[in-house]
Amino acid sequence: MEFRNPLNFDKELAKRNMRLGYLDTKKVLGKLEGFAYSFKRKSSILTQLDLLVENSVKEINERKSNRLVSDMEFVLDEDDRLLISRNNRKIEKDDYCLRLLEAIMELFEYDPEEVYNIKQVIKDMKVKFASVEKIDTKNWLRRFVKNSKIVIKELEKKNLIVNLAKELDEMDANIIALFYMAFPSESLLVILIKCILDL
Repeated sequence: MEFRNPLNFDKELAKRNMRLGYLDTKKVLGKLEGFAYSFKRKSSILTQLDLLVENSVKEINERKSNRLVSDMEFVLDEDDRLLISRNNRKIEKDDYCLRLLEAIMELFEYDPEEVYNIKQVIKDMKVKFASVEKIDTKNWLRRFVKNSKIVIKELEKKNLIVNLAKELDEMDANIIALFYMAFPSESLLVILIKCILDL
C-alpha cells in the first residue's frame, strides 16, 4: 500500500483554486462581473433579457385560468432570488438574469476559470440549445401531473429544460404554474432560455 502525504497538494487543483481566487478578487474590485462565472462587463443584452423575462412571467399569469392554482402568482420574488443565490450572496434585481444565465452555464458545464463576454455566451448558447436532443415533454409533464414528487435526474434536466423552453408558448399555463411550484429554479431557467431563443 502506497503512503500518500496529505501535505502533497494536487498541483492542478491548486492552480485552479488560485485562478478562481484571482477572478473572485477582480470581481470584488469591480474589474469583473459575475457570481459563479466571470464576465468582462455587464451587457445591455441583460437589460433586454430582464424585460423579456418579466413580460413572459406576466403573460403566463394572464394565460393561467382561475380553476387551478388560482392563489399562486408566478412572480420573480425574494424566494426565487435565494434559489439561485451563490454562496449566500444576495441576488439584486439587476443581477437576476446574470445569475440565471450562470445557472444555465452550469448546466452546460462552462469552465469557471474563463472570463466570458455575455453577448458571446448568449450566441453560443443558442447553438447549444439547437443541438439538444428533442424529448417528449408532453409525456414527461403528464407523468409529473400524476406524481408531482418526481425528481428530475441530472442527466435529463438539461434536455427537459431546453425542450420545455422551446414549447413554452403552446404549453398550458396551469401546468407551467404547477411545474413552477415543484421545480421553481428549473422553471426560471425554462423562461430565460425561451427569452434567449426569442432574442
